[in-house]
Amino acid sequence: AAHDFIDVTDVAMGTLMLMEDEQSGVFELGTGVSTTNMEVVGLVQEITGKTVKIRATVPRRTYDGTDWRCQDMRAYSYGWKPLKTLRDSITEMVACYKKD
Repeated sequence: AAHDFIDVTDVAMGTLMLMEDEQSGVFELGTGVSTTNMEVVGLVQEITGKTVKIRATVPRRTYDGTDWRCQDMRAYSYGWKPLKTLRDSITEMVACYKKD
């Protein structure tokens, strides 16, 4: 399965921007880029330098699609765009855990 991973701070900033601009309706906030779960595992392993043990959920749940990504890019037309890449987000999370 592939997903459109986005940092929570980008979602918060997008929501605030749309609210401040007094926009209404349903907006998808995402990158429009599909990343597979195995690509995420690869990034985590690369960033941490450790092997990740995974356990796949098989079969997929009935509501799981094979490609979940943002397809409605209207938020971009109001000046919003995500600032953090998936690599940035994972690197930041790893750094946070290393502090503790």
